[in-house]
Amino acid sequence: MKKTVTFVFLCSILIFSCFLTACRVPTLKQEEGGGFRNPQTGVSYYPTSPNYYAKPSGEDPYARIQVGNGGEDILLYEIDGVDPERYLVSNGYSIYSAAGAELPELYDLPCVRVGIYDTQVASNDGNVTDAAEITVLKELHKSGTFTSLNNITICITMNQMAADWYDLHFMGDGDYKGIYYQLKYVVCSEDVIITELVEKDASGNFIDLYPNIPYQIVWETYDGIEYQVAKYNFGKEIMCDVTTGRGYKIENSLLSYITPIGE
Repeated sequence: MKKTVTFVFLCSILIFSCFLTACRVPTLKQEEGGGFRNPQTGVSYYPTSPNYYAKPSGEDPYARIQVGNGGEDILLYEIDGVDPERYLVSNGYSIYSAAGAELPELYDLPCVRVGIYDTQVASNDGNVTDAAEITVLKELHKSGTFTSLNNITICITMNQMAADWYDLHFMGDGDYKGIYYQLKYVVCSEDVIITELVEKDASGNFIDLYPNIPYQIVWETYDGIEYQVAKYNFGKEIMCDVTTGRGYKIENSLLSYITPIGE
């Protein structure tokens, strides 16, 4: 009997301790405009670009966002080495930034390393550390010629290509250390060819839908009707932004950065 009472007493203490811990974590109050205000510090946080991620520092949450309709609360954590009154990360690895502390676009993100991770096992398969190469990738994302990610996946599926998918982690530095910008990187077994109907302007000149991408104009027959089409070659290596749905041809191969299997 005494053991039972002791066990119940210890359980009660544990539950009470957890309750006190939960009470110490502030619940952010939703505001007009999509922000969530911390009643203890007065700081309001906003969800950032879905491309930005980080890993929580420690197991204890810094704050929580209460989700209605029976949904599970979003727990927010500190990021190692980052001021929590500027940026927090959710238990889903998404970044919340304080008002006035917006994250930069990828091109303006200080970055000294791009990690290449296998999407199947989340292992670090390589690192791009050459500053010029990192700038090329950032410039490609900023202003490079792109096609839709939907076009790319359709081409891969229809031609039954083998395709290896990786995550590209542009690791932030300085004030953004511990935060990274994620893009996708796909390596295909064959060139990705995007086919478009030939279009001409009022003067009869060919309209180049994907400037700087090599193409070939041919005639093809579909359902018994002949069409003039342009076949654009996006190559075997493509950098993809799943948020914007854009895919960019990588001119300088990244394969040399990937560690071969077994090494």
